[in-house]
Amino acid sequence: MATLHEYCEKIRTLIEKLDWKIARVIARPFNGTPGNYKFINSGRRDYTLKPPKRSVLDSLNEANYNVIGIGKINDLFDGRGINKNIKATNNAEAINKLTDIIDKNFTGLCITNLCDFDSLYGTVKDVEGYAKTIEELDVDIPIILNKLEVDDLLIITSDHGKDPTFSDGNQHTRENLPLILYSRNFKKPGRLGQLDTLADIGALIADNFDLPKLEIGKSILEELE
Repeated sequence: MATLHEYCEKIRTLIEKLDWKIARVIARPFNGTPGNYKFINSGRRDYTLKPPKRSVLDSLNEANYNVIGIGKINDLFDGRGINKNIKATNNAEAINKLTDIIDKNFTGLCITNLCDFDSLYGTVKDVEGYAKTIEELDVDIPIILNKLEVDDLLIITSDHGKDPTFSDGNQHTRENLPLILYSRNFKKPGRLGQLDTLADIGALIADNFDLPKLEIGKSILEELE
């Protein structure tokens, strides 16, 4: 594994010198035997370019809010805008650390990555494993909801599709992404329209904290009730 990390670090340095706009070099450890290899999350590292422009994380950090990343979040942003990094190598560990952070009554934003959907099951098209992980999350969500304060906002979304039943290859799939918003302040359930871009979520977060508008994205905070 140390050799894998060393090679990926060298590749990251090389492509930056060549000015190739490659966002991430991903070290993906695996074990098994020829024809039966399996990815493992322990030891995974993402060697990432820093975001080229300001994000809502920068604004939150500058306004002295907590900006907490659980799982590979810190790697994805190369640490930019994150002021507390908490490691987690699977969904169960990430959820446990999220609920622990909620219990500490922090003020700011906590982003939690649930890597098992993608890394363990989506990529290798393990439909049963994927379904089991969804069922486990269904059990965890009420626990999270019960810990939220009245003015907390929970956002559940994804950065890409990964349909484990799709027959062509093992890459990301192109269905629309989920977006679920929850707060005890909401008076009734409703259905959101289709957003134009994931940047709208960043704009929503900025609006929620009364931060300056971002360069891209449109907030839907006023539509929530």
